[in-house]
Amino acid sequence: MRLEVWAPLPPARSGVADHVAEALPSLARRADVSVVTEDPAHVDTAALGGVRLLSPAQSDGSAMRLYELGNSAFHGFVYREAMRRPGVLRMHEWSLHSLVLSETHHRGDDEAYRSLMREAYGPAGSRVATEVLCGAGTPLLHSIFPLSEHLVARSRAVAATTAFTCSRAAAVRPGIPILHFPLHALPPSVPSRRDARVALGLAPDAFLVTAPGLVNPLKGLDVALKAAGRLRRQGMNLSFVVAGENTPRLPLEAWAREAGLEGAFSLTGRLPLGDLALHMAAADVLLALRFPSLGEMSAVLLRAMAMAQPVIVTAGTPLDVEFPADAVVAVDPGRHEEAELTTLLSLLLRRPDLARRIGQRARLHVEKHHDPDAIATRLVTFLESLPPDTVRAGGPPPRPRPRP
Repeated sequence: MRLEVWAPLPPARSGVADHVAEALPSLARRADVSVVTEDPAHVDTAALGGVRLLSPAQSDGSAMRLYELGNSAFHGFVYREAMRRPGVLRMHEWSLHSLVLSETHHRGDDEAYRSLMREAYGPAGSRVATEVLCGAGTPLLHSIFPLSEHLVARSRAVAATTAFTCSRAAAVRPGIPILHFPLHALPPSVPSRRDARVALGLAPDAFLVTAPGLVNPLKGLDVALKAAGRLRRQGMNLSFVVAGENTPRLPLEAWAREAGLEGAFSLTGRLPLGDLALHMAAADVLLALRFPSLGEMSAVLLRAMAMAQPVIVTAGTPLDVEFPADAVVAVDPGRHEEAELTTLLSLLLRRPDLARRIGQRARLHVEKHHDPDAIATRLVTFLESLPPDTVRAGGPPPRPRPRP
């Protein structure tokens, strides 16, 4: 099978780009794979395992197309091509609202944005579109109005990283071929916790809470810093590390000072994957909070689980419900989140045996369900099973039905 994967690749500052690049060698052992990316000249081809790299103009129109879609402007060229020539979507999250905004409003086409919102959600969509265009858009609105329905409705099949997204795609277009295609997890080779702290210059004896990956307004860092500050005021020798880049420019340092973490907080900036793994190995507890959820799965969470690290996630999201209850620690995102998170962090500090057991169960789950070779085989089998007319462009796509 000849397969074209349309995706951003590193050095694009996208977690999806990193994950796609890491998965290509396994996929290339099972199919004839090319990758179409916006600017091939800037891609580090050494990490791609010999996969051919093409620009959009070099695309082979007869190959099966797999469109890797995440909710950021890095995926704009993928979105435009998926709208122009329907193929198979690989959805890394259910909400694509920010991506669609970048392709409509941010390009000066407000009417296209209004039209899509009206088509998908009726009068409510029109009203919300007006609010968003006036600057009142919020992550909660993006979760309620995901703006991905029109793309699912015109596509040939969907492979989604969460069961959450699979169920919603099926509701938009009953009968569309759908595969729950989880993210893979490669456990990095890392030193012991103590050796990792020595390598990074971190305090060897502090209780270290780390929030890994790109900073995101949905990650609840304001609440997490308050909870950490509570424990520090209670006398706990605690440090908090944000191991990633603060692209939305959240006032993390100010939040840390207000929480009483001055001198016990650090922000690393963007990290190579090897350094990110070191920070994850150095931690006592890792945070992977998301609220509201946009239907995403976290590659960083899976990497932490593969390292047998205890991870605190947000209850009720795919990062909670799609794992066994004893493989992650869930905190409710409601009004008592700060107090509950404080209690959970304190418990994991006082019970390192419990933290170890949770980490070991997490690793066993990832080894069983997130092996990269098994996942690549599953994807190729799914793609090969699709009827021929599901992989060719031709004829008008079905129109999405407005949601009540």
